[in-house]
Amino acid sequence: MQSYNLLLNKILIIIVILIGGLFTHIAIADPSHAKANASKSHLARELIGGKLVLQIETVSGTDISDVPNKGVVVQHYIDKNKLTYSGVGDERFLTGAANYSVKDVSHNKVKEVSVDHATGQKSQTTYHFSDPTQGEWKRRFDNSDTIISGHFSFTHKTSLLLEPLVPKVQGGKTLVLTVLHSTSKVLPTGTYPAAGAVILQFYLADGTYTAKGYGPGTVDHFGSYKTTMVAPKVQVEQTLQTIPELNYIAPYTLIYHYETAFSGTWYQSFADGLIVFSGTFSSFDSE
Repeated sequence: MQSYNLLLNKILIIIVILIGGLFTHIAIADPSHAKANASKSHLARELIGGKLVLQIETVSGTDISDVPNKGVVVQHYIDKNKLTYSGVGDERFLTGAANYSVKDVSHNKVKEVSVDHATGQKSQTTYHFSDPTQGEWKRRFDNSDTIISGHFSFTHKTSLLLEPLVPKVQGGKTLVLTVLHSTSKVLPTGTYPAAGAVILQFYLADGTYTAKGYGPGTVDHFGSYKTTMVAPKVQVEQTLQTIPELNYIAPYTLIYHYETAFSGTWYQSFADGLIVFSGTFSSFDSE
């Protein structure tokens, strides 16, 4: 009987080993399982040395008077623990540095927790990648109900060394802006450029421009401009616009995302968010 029990125990041990090996083989051989885990860790690693440009599109909260509501936040990831930040397009932007940590949420989403070096302010930001170079972001702050969100673009550290698609000089260029979307929480529909409208903007080397509109709700205008390249494919334009027909002067912040050296997409906050536009553009030399 004792020999029989020993034999039975050996058989059971062999069965357990075989079953365990089978499940291990299945887990390793499952390509979707391996790919998901690899891509999750890949997102966090790829941030190091790279640059995120966070386009501000919506801001909500009880007290947001000191919070930028247009332009972009530029974050440069120095190493696995530290990032620096700055902003372009709103006078309320600050410049500084923060410690950060990144946690994977899914195969295309990461959550970042940062603590500002100067103020100690803690924030949590979620980045949802639609592809390796762009996506949507949302930021919340501890002890505050302020939420900022929008779209972002990411430039890998190796791409930062490449020749920029953004032109070195805007003067001498003509840009053709096609409106695909426009919205206003204040103005009635039909009183501002709508989808299908086209605006031709002619830039001079002296920092001035003129523009002519075609289509629903467009008006001719002119003004002064300043452009800033914040990434090899991203440019921010700040303009003080005069509309003679309406006897109206207002600033706007426009963000160009270059997909080629002469075309891409644009997003504009006019008159501090009075009207928001987006669409596509093409450019060519006008001089």
